[in-house]
Amino acid sequence: MAMSFLCGTAVALAKTATCCIISTGMKKIHISKLMPAVEIARGDLSDWSVGFVKAITTSKSGDKETFAGVLAGSGVLITANGLHAILTADHVLKALPKTGPVGLILLSRLGLFDHQFLLQMDYVQKITVARGSDEAAGPDLGLLVLPRSDVARLESRKLFHNLDKRKIKMLAEASADKIGPWIMCGLVGEMTENTTPLAGMSTAIAFKGLCGPVVVTRVRHDEKFDYFSVEVNFGKGRGLPESYGGCSGSGLWRLVLGEKNGALTVEEIHLGGIAYYESAPHGDRKYIECHGCKSIYENVVAAMADSNAE
Repeated sequence: MAMSFLCGTAVALAKTATCCIISTGMKKIHISKLMPAVEIARGDLSDWSVGFVKAITTSKSGDKETFAGVLAGSGVLITANGLHAILTADHVLKALPKTGPVGLILLSRLGLFDHQFLLQMDYVQKITVARGSDEAAGPDLGLLVLPRSDVARLESRKLFHNLDKRKIKMLAEASADKIGPWIMCGLVGEMTENTTPLAGMSTAIAFKGLCGPVVVTRVRHDEKFDYFSVEVNFGKGRGLPESYGGCSGSGLWRLVLGEKNGALTVEEIHLGGIAYYESAPHGDRKYIECHGCKSIYENVVAAMADSNAE
């Protein structure tokens, strides 16, 4: 796969006309006022976030093959029960090849940078945490457990979000629609662009995404999993994509905010959701369905414990 990846996240509002309750005395502020807090948190969110790239053959003539790299979804680097993994939607995992290389997009707090990071799928472990028959209703949650060699390579550039140390707090959290703010951070296929290749590379692709506040509008539960819906605007007239394709597997992050000298501060950042489905338009809005805290801190952590025991 002779391609390099140029990647970064663009801070943008995914919802522009509502209020959000924050932790500083349950104070209500307009969501646009959260952007300084998003800027503070964006470095950590980028360090925990990744994307998948598949190579698709576009033409073949004799021994010469032409291919393109396509965004295959987003994910979050996590650790629990002594394992390191990429948490994403199960349908993203199912679309990845069983063998051979898959490119990993490494978002960075340092901004855009050229890189080529390949995972050899022969040596990773795919785990379906759960998958339902209804795409919108879910569940749709999966893990890519990484070998130690890949963990070591990633730790030189990235961070793994520790679920073990956040489990008790997050399972005791109030309902997702009663707390805020929530930040979505992931890659968007529509924002992908070809760029000038480096020496020795046949292709260079710039992958970009969004990191911005969203509003939880609905929470639901079934026997084992919890879910919530986030409302987003869309369309180039708002400076946003028409489709959020590629965001499946994105993290939904709960910020705990404080206030100092009249300015917002970010006290804590916790993974609280994983996106898996984008709705059809509802007027000028769409809804992104997500797994919630129970799904992550009970079911995902349990799946990693089971895998570790094998």
